[in-house]
Amino acid sequence: MSVHKDKDRGTWFAQVQLRDPLTGKLVTKKKRGFELKREAQAWEAEIRANNQEVQSSATFGVMMEEYLKSRTSANEETKRSKYHLAKTYATVFMDMPLNQIKPKDVLKWRNELAEKKLATRTKNNVISFVRSVSAFGYKYYNTPDFAKIIEPFRATAADKKEMQTWTIEEFNLFASYVKNYTIRAYFTFLFYTGCRRSEGKAVLKSDIKDGWVTIDKTIKHNKQGVRAPKTASSVRKIKLDKYTLEILKPLLAKDGPYLFGDFEPLGITTIQRSFDKAIADANADGHPLKKIRIHDLRHSHATILINNGVNIVAVSKRLGHSDINMTLKVYTHLLEKNADELVDKLEELKESVA
Repeated sequence: MSVHKDKDRGTWFAQVQLRDPLTGKLVTKKKRGFELKREAQAWEAEIRANNQEVQSSATFGVMMEEYLKSRTSANEETKRSKYHLAKTYATVFMDMPLNQIKPKDVLKWRNELAEKKLATRTKNNVISFVRSVSAFGYKYYNTPDFAKIIEPFRATAADKKEMQTWTIEEFNLFASYVKNYTIRAYFTFLFYTGCRRSEGKAVLKSDIKDGWVTIDKTIKHNKQGVRAPKTASSVRKIKLDKYTLEILKPLLAKDGPYLFGDFEPLGITTIQRSFDKAIADANADGHPLKKIRIHDLRHSHATILINNGVNIVAVSKRLGHSDINMTLKVYTHLLEKNADELVDKLEELKESVA
């Protein structure tokens, strides 16, 4: 109880410490001059009740911004992506007070989301973000956790597409059609390290040492500059093979800090245009080459390693996954294909000791 007698004045005063529903900071409110103790107590109770009502009536949009501010470990690009996702596909909740969102509103929204022509993964990313904001409000501002009842969508047959990858032979064919040496070296680096393209763009010459490359930054668009990796596990060192090191030697001797560029890295448009052109040129010359995404160079790398018996934990660390479960989820189809080989190996071992 924060009600006290003011001995100098002979009256009562009340003091209430509250947490601001938007900033999260503690705020102290005081009032003096109450003739009776119960009047001071009544004022205190009213202030606390009003503050609780303010907290409960915060809109989803306001709470979303507070949630994103609290995510200090996430980079700005990730935050912008989440914000855009919610503004686009959860528009109906933006101006709604959290204490007024009813289960029927949630059900209607989920049904409408189900009808949109989006990948199941995208729909579930929207649901996951809405649930995170709702849970954040409940935990820190005592707002209703309206989204905990939302169930994610199950993957459909259309979502389970066969992963597109290249073999080493297919990559070599592709690389032979990339005329610019720096760009060809960049694609070679991605294929033989499994790095994300934004990680490759950010590599400095000083990051290459004693046959290892340090991955600790990313660059998507040059104008946005260098950013921290998506997760802490993305910071890693990768051992380079001799072939890749040989390809990189001429680049290490050039001016400028960036390995794939000079005083600034290759542009994302230049990279994409070169990638598409090389595939098109190969096919135009009568050399069939399936079209994949640049990101699939990373999948190709992992696929080659797993298919050749490399330990899945080592593959996971090389890719910079946050945990092995992520690797298992992405490449489970490869592990299933290797099941027959595993059983054959067990039978072979058993026969050898019989």
